[in-house]
Amino acid sequence: MKTKTKILVITGQNDRHADFICQKLKQKHFRLNTNLLREMSYYLNAVDGKLFINRQELADDIETVWFRRPFIPRLENQDNGVQEFYQNEWTAFLDNLWTTFNCRWISPIESLTKAKNKFSQLRQAKQVGLKIPETLISNDLLKIKDFFEKTKGQVLVKSLKTQIIEENECLALIRAKKLRKQDLKNPALYFTPIIFQEILPRQMEIRIVAMGEKLFAFGIRPKTNKKYIDIKRHSLESLEHFPYELSKDLEIKIKALLKSYNLPFSSMDFILTPGGEEFFLDLNPNGQWLWLEFMTKVPLSDYFVEFLTQ
Repeated sequence: MKTKTKILVITGQNDRHADFICQKLKQKHFRLNTNLLREMSYYLNAVDGKLFINRQELADDIETVWFRRPFIPRLENQDNGVQEFYQNEWTAFLDNLWTTFNCRWISPIESLTKAKNKFSQLRQAKQVGLKIPETLISNDLLKIKDFFEKTKGQVLVKSLKTQIIEENECLALIRAKKLRKQDLKNPALYFTPIIFQEILPRQMEIRIVAMGEKLFAFGIRPKTNKKYIDIKRHSLESLEHFPYELSKDLEIKIKALLKSYNLPFSSMDFILTPGGEEFFLDLNPNGQWLWLEFMTKVPLSDYFVEFLTQ
């Protein structure tokens, strides 16, 4: 009798979350590191739907796909046209490859694509009853100035998508920053539409990880009482992490938000104001969570393995 592979882990070679979970998976699994696609052989038959990777039949064996963090392979030292053709062809192949797995996905690709839209997230959060900060997406000078005045200069600037850029063979991280009045005169502010969001006073950040019907919430705050704007600028060692109890009302609204996107898994960020109000900031449908286990000793990885294999 043939043994089921059961779980397909789609990611890249350098993925600590996948490394950690794959070590814990007791069921047989197949890890597909998509950045190494060039080193593998494939056989995909449109007539019988069979898929072989490195001559190993796969598609019929899979019960759950964990669509963790796939990468498109790059072809180094080629001109832009060749590189574009190469990456487009691999992207097209992968789009075809994913259709061979008619099983449970964590999470469905169409759900991931829809949920990554920041504007949609805020609108959907508002619709299910969550509180959101005042937010503007624009490159309109007059609208941005009006927003700056309306929020009394308490504005955070964030990119819509890009978090890392490559320049002169170096990687640079694009962080959220507070908008200053003199920044309004900078032409670079209007190159593309970006996110302008009201800065709310913070008692703490709340990180929530959803695994099916289970929600795990954690409070995060600086160990000092110093005011802050972006907690991502702090080192882990300077932050306090602890389990946070969600109200039943907030749980219901969060689950409604996830259901609207058909997301079985996601992480999301809230802030808690000094007045005790919880504001939704964003969700990351493939967000990080492993550091929370290391910092709080809550066995999230065990829960996630259970979630994958249920």
